[in-house]
Amino acid sequence: MLRTLTLYGTNGDLSNLRGRVGLLCELAPDSSSLKGVEHCYWPDELLGSPDHALRIASSVVSKLLAQVAEIRRLPRVATLEESFLEQVSYSVQALHLDSWLRAQEVSVCRFDSYSAWLDRLRQIRTWTMSEYDLKASVPFGQANWVRRGIVDLSKSVTRPSELFRRLAPCLRSSLPSTGWSSKR
Repeated sequence: MLRTLTLYGTNGDLSNLRGRVGLLCELAPDSSSLKGVEHCYWPDELLGSPDHALRIASSVVSKLLAQVAEIRRLPRVATLEESFLEQVSYSVQALHLDSWLRAQEVSVCRFDSYSAWLDRLRQIRTWTMSEYDLKASVPFGQANWVRRGIVDLSKSVTRPSELFRRLAPCLRSSLPSTGWSSKR
């Protein structure tokens, strides 16, 4: 029985791993980061095979697209097939992670930093009614997708004029129309 498991993703501090850890990212088995680790669970064990998840996702998405094609007024959604495949395969892997956590009788699953797997696991857990606690040490700015987007944008922008150039189209489309136009 495993009481507490700390999961580390690509944004986590992999330099100071301790105790029982689960990796949601690739790390060399002989990495110096793993020196203080009591036991390490690898991505394939936690999330299952990505190829297996993709096969399941492909089956689900192809059936979905076939059914949607029968509805006449919808535009062709086949162009979204890649996005559907990606999201469904992530959901399959999150289901695998949830099942693994329940099988290992984990009572507390802790994320050391923000990971998209945290959000996915929260959603899956509501469907499966799993009883383990989810905890996360999420720094300010990573708590939700809006803040993460702003932080990422601020790191990629060098000048205020560049920031305005990127945000202006978004702001214009989200503001209510006032009837004012610059062409007057």
